[in-house]
Amino acid sequence: LVLPAGTLRLKGKLTPALLQTLIREIKGSSH
Repeated sequence: LVLPAGTLRLKGKLTPALLQTLIREIKGSSH
């Protein structure tokens, strides 16, 4: 993961857009 867990905690809640970005980063790294 490129983004630290603290980044998500700062927002306080997960947005669909943020989740999609997160998934993209994970899939991109796995690829």
